[in-house]
Amino acid sequence: MAPKSILVTDASGYIGGTFLATLLDGSNDWVNDYHISVLVRTKDQADFARAKNITPVLFETFDDSELLTKIGQDFDSMYSLKQSYDRPVTGKFIDNRVKSDEEDMYSYEKYRESFELYPQRTTDITIVEHGERAGVSTYIVIPPIIHGTGRGEFNKFTFQLPVMVNAAKKCGYVGMIGEGTSIYNHVHVEDIASLLNTLLARIHDGQEIPSGKRGIYFFLKERGVIESDEVKSLDLPAVADLYMPGLPHTLVELPFAGNSRTKAVLGRKLGWSPKHTGSWTSNLRQEVDDYLAFAAAKEPVL
Repeated sequence: MAPKSILVTDASGYIGGTFLATLLDGSNDWVNDYHISVLVRTKDQADFARAKNITPVLFETFDDSELLTKIGQDFDSMYSLKQSYDRPVTGKFIDNRVKSDEEDMYSYEKYRESFELYPQRTTDITIVEHGERAGVSTYIVIPPIIHGTGRGEFNKFTFQLPVMVNAAKKCGYVGMIGEGTSIYNHVHVEDIASLLNTLLARIHDGQEIPSGKRGIYFFLKERGVIESDEVKSLDLPAVADLYMPGLPHTLVELPFAGNSRTKAVLGRKLGWSPKHTGSWTSNLRQEVDDYLAFAAAKEPVL
């Protein structure tokens, strides 16, 4: 019997690279029943994949929908991941309640979409509806803030951390948007990879798990980087210019001042249990140290 095939679309990224590492670490016998392929853009990424006995599939851009459709037809399963946010600073339809993935999150997202179009939410709805029309099971994992040093070969850091550290180094202080009152759950990148691993394992075993409409799963001063431990309140335009100059302000508000409170009930029912449940700040210190070492190694020696 030919092995089933799986395509990982962002294996060079922070989450995808860590997920791929968990698939290849030898801890899961069921992985041997799959042939793994990865979407890659560069020769270095392709060479790394081949060295790991993985098939690289070269592409240039996610905008090439015709090519991606053709590629996707050759696989039994595909893996990709995105994040979802709220926007409290601009006041765009705030919802402060804690959401559980046991709820009907598809109907909730449809309801939210009726008030305001939002690209990531639109994507969730489109995936579910197209999947149902095509008879394809879909599983959407919506994580909170993800932290920790990743295990992937190419990108080991969440994008928020380098932006904030580099901005603090540039201006000499840490800034926050408004009063810093937004609330965000957090999860270690290895625990997200573990949840995705658990999902695939249950699918492999033929277990019936929620899918489709019910398949939406939920310190710089002491390091000598800055001189002051004061956190300054800045307005959204100021932080946007500091963190991501030239981009729409909403793209800065979403990841740096968003609200997101969720309960990962479905994953736990599948047998997933997060291991990194200790202090988020201690994990953050290690992640900052790892990034500072990484950044220093990349800086040219004059």
